[in-house]
Amino acid sequence: MRRRPIAEGAVSVNAGKAPRQVKARAYDIRDSAIALPPRILVDTNAWLCTQYARYSLPGVRAEASLYSDFIARCLNEGCILVRSAFTLPEMSHVIEKEEVDFSNGRSGRNLSVKDSRYETTIRRKVLSEIVTAWRGVESCSAPSPGLAINQGTLAEFLSDIGQYKLDGYDLFLLQEARATQTLAVLTHDRDYLSVPDLCVFTAHAEGINAATHFGRLRT
Repeated sequence: MRRRPIAEGAVSVNAGKAPRQVKARAYDIRDSAIALPPRILVDTNAWLCTQYARYSLPGVRAEASLYSDFIARCLNEGCILVRSAFTLPEMSHVIEKEEVDFSNGRSGRNLSVKDSRYETTIRRKVLSEIVTAWRGVESCSAPSPGLAINQGTLAEFLSDIGQYKLDGYDLFLLQEARATQTLAVLTHDRDYLSVPDLCVFTAHAEGINAATHFGRLRT
């Protein structure tokens, strides 16, 4: 069933806050009628919602099922899911922290991530989860042609970091999207909405409402 778009001019931010500027074209993945692009670059958070158990189990993250359903729709309708090599280190970083936090919660210990690497049981679990999640990503996606890292890339990175509200991982993903002309991105990170040339497919409610407010939501 198609979800009705929020009325033009609506603001979904907390009371007293102005909506964050939206420059990308935004698409609400909760709307089953939106057209799919030929290819879509999938951000790490969306992959985690579908491939990592501590994110994808029912009731853990409200958005997980939305991304799982949308990825299934892409696969069914021939939209090619594209994976970035930059996702693997970011996914590894997130999974390692989650697993260490979970282990600390069960044991009552306060191991740091670095110290946990010398604890055999924890380390094996971390590695198993990383490999399992990445194999899941590989099974349903095509590899991106990639991005060459050179002095020009780093100069562009330093320029972009002053223009867009993205962290380091995301800035490389942005450069990859541009270099490969895969400008449709699936993400739960509303910060991608600050980039004018992207088509951002998301279920981030505040981001979608801000996009509506600025006339950037597409149907």
